[in-house]
Amino acid sequence: MFLFDKDWAGEAEEVEAELSVSDAHQLLEQSGKPRLAVVDEGKLVGFAGERELLRAALHVEKGATA
Repeated sequence: MFLFDKDWAGEAEEVEAELSVSDAHQLLEQSGKPRLAVVDEGKLVGFAGERELLRAALHVEKGATA
C-alpha cells in the first residue's frame, strides 16, 4: 500500500533525510516547488514544506537534538 499520492509527490524536490534544515530550506527555495520529498535509503519517508522546515529550524534553535 502506498501512503502518499504519487501525482502529488511529483511536485516535490527529492532530498536525503540527513540533509540539514538550512540546506533543505535553501534547496526548497531554489527548486520553486512547494515541498521536498524526504527519502531515507532510497525510500520515501515523508514530505517537508515551508511550515515543516520552519518548525524544524525552531526546534534546532532551542537546542533540541534529532
